[in-house]
Amino acid sequence: MIRHNTLARGSLWAQYEIENMRDTVLLPPITALKRYARKAPGIFVGAGPSLSKNIHLLKEFKNHAVVIAAATALRPLDAAGVKPDIAMVIESNPSHYQFEGLSFLNDLVLSPTPYSNPENFKLPVKRVMPLLNHPSPTHDWMTRAYGSVDSVLTAGSVALAAFSTLHRIGCDPIIAVGMDLAFTDEQTHAEGADSAAEEIRYNEELKRLEYIVKDPDSPYFSKFACPGQKLRKGEVRGFREAMRCESWGGDREVFSDVTFTAYRAWLEGAADTWAGDRELINSTEGGARITGFRELPLSEVMKKCTNKDYPVSKWVDEICQTYTPPDLSPLRQEIESELRLIRSVEQQTIRCRDLASKATSSIRANKVNGVQKLLDSLGAIEKELGANSKKTRILNQISQQAATTIRLERHEDKHIDPLVQMANSLMRSIKLFDKITSGCREAAELFEKALRQLK
Repeated sequence: MIRHNTLARGSLWAQYEIENMRDTVLLPPITALKRYARKAPGIFVGAGPSLSKNIHLLKEFKNHAVVIAAATALRPLDAAGVKPDIAMVIESNPSHYQFEGLSFLNDLVLSPTPYSNPENFKLPVKRVMPLLNHPSPTHDWMTRAYGSVDSVLTAGSVALAAFSTLHRIGCDPIIAVGMDLAFTDEQTHAEGADSAAEEIRYNEELKRLEYIVKDPDSPYFSKFACPGQKLRKGEVRGFREAMRCESWGGDREVFSDVTFTAYRAWLEGAADTWAGDRELINSTEGGARITGFRELPLSEVMKKCTNKDYPVSKWVDEICQTYTPPDLSPLRQEIESELRLIRSVEQQTIRCRDLASKATSSIRANKVNGVQKLLDSLGAIEKELGANSKKTRILNQISQQAATTIRLERHEDKHIDPLVQMANSLMRSIKLFDKITSGCREAAELFEKALRQLK
């Protein structure tokens, strides 16, 4: 499913990353907080159904912890009178509707990733401090241009990006709130969240979880999930395979799905490895158990973690007032160098296609005497082509996606004549070369746009 989404959105992500590049490089990064936040409590707030159980307590952490909220949790937080320090958004779809009408918008620090929708960088918030994610082309270029740069793993989830950010800036303990990663009480999200416009029902007969439309007029549907479609209350909008997992507290099982399970596994893997150097606390008080996180009610955490002052707003102001943007010349040089490589690979691919076409025509005409020489030349260029493609993330992704697509189309009969098999193999290679050539041209256009952005 993740691969399907990547293939479907990869081109859009690449375009957004280029459009956002100038802001990504020139605005102060959210990771600059590492100068101040070491050993400060950090709270990452998701919009899980259990958020309503302890959301009111989050007010007590103001100026006593670094509070980062997923954009989906902002509306419930606002209704409860809670002002998070930072809102994080990674979504490529327009998400400005999640910020409309928020009372604390003018005081909010927004942290978007390079591949999030460019409209997010234009929201009327107090500060925009980008979050550089890796792996990504922008991260590659900045690392080569400037040496080590601060970046985080987002794992495709805004809440996990918030967790990684808190770890990167040195927070300890790191506390999860509203991170159900399960359908607590048959709900998908916290009450009041835009995305709480649907609920979950387990279909016993079909053994699946069904998404039921609860509020068909919600902006979640009209502006995000299915714009242009008219839904009916009670309609089954989709379904997922039902999965069960141990609950927070360990006293029962709760329904989850493949996405939540993947996110939970990622957090558990982090807790077992690189994030295990901190105290990790799950104060969601509902949803799924996250192995490696100590389970404590937020009221108990509050008693331990609100005795010191951590003025996050003051830190942010100081960072933004003293930040010196980097020189763009080294970054341009890196992009220009990679662009030259892309154009070189395009020419190599065209040459490969020409040789494969000639070999195929010779086989079909039963003129096989010169075919081996053509195949030897093709193999030599392909070897160099493969080595060059691996030198850049963009080309490597293009070639891998093209190869996967061609491989999935393959239906080979082992009993076919060897020459026919060779001709079929060459035809698949021609398709592959055409896809890589097209990808190189699209990438070159994006790189040229990036260079224009950085003038």
